Amino acid sequence: MGVAGVAIATVVAQGVSVIGLWLHGRKHLACMQLQGQDMQPDWHLIQKICELGIPLALQNAMASISGVVCQGIVNSFGSQVMSAYTIVCRLNEFFMLPFGYYGMAMANFAGQNTGAGKYDRIYRGCRRSLYITSIYSLVCMAIILAGRQILVAMFVGDAMIAGLAIPGLLINGACMLIRQIIYIFKATLNGAGDAFFTLWNGVVEVVANILFMFACTSWLSLGHMGIWYSMIPAAVLSAMLSAGRFYSGKWKQKRIF
Repeated sequence: MGVAGVAIATVVAQGVSVIGLWLHGRKHLACMQLQGQDMQPDWHLIQKICELGIPLALQNAMASISGVVCQGIVNSFGSQVMSAYTIVCRLNEFFMLPFGYYGMAMANFAGQNTGAGKYDRIYRGCRRSLYITSIYSLVCMAIILAGRQILVAMFVGDAMIAGLAIPGLLINGACMLIRQIIYIFKATLNGAGDAFFTLWNGVVEVVANILFMFACTSWLSLGHMGIWYSMIPAAVLSAMLSAGRFYSGKWKQKRIF
């Protein structure tokens, strides 16, 4: 079935996962065994969940839009650059997986402590998370620097594509120290209820990704190398906005519940 088969398999797999989780929850979790009055909707709670959930959903949607537009720019350089870009993106996603989980932890931690009014614990939690992710980033950078040939060879044996991918992999590795700031602070702000700022920050990040990539590849005539160089200013801008908002303390006024 080709590409269509991949799409169908993805949907079926997710559907099976959802059904399995629902059945397990109904059997083992009291909070999912709803009866009688529990089935009545709490519209106030639903409103509050939407106030936090919709901006988060839009942030994810904008990231996808940015990816589609940037992919269009990459595609204009031909199949070899496309392959190199795909390799860099896949390796980048792999190395950055822990950032997402630390972000999830900080979102929950920030939400709990915002509700309790213990803002000093949130500051401490952010600092310690950044310490851990900084060490992890440095280790990953060392792995990428030492093993870049091996990492790329896991995906492709073509020397030309490997030569195109390695500079992007190195630049992405250097950007990890910047991106950890984005993950930790944006997750903390979301957890504290400041979701509309992170939505606005997401819009800025999407526009910056597209503009910087277009500027580096076209206006500055850097060719395919502009794809890699554009990642640096976009990441720096988003990190500065997230960190600035966090240390401004304005998020403390955004309690939703």
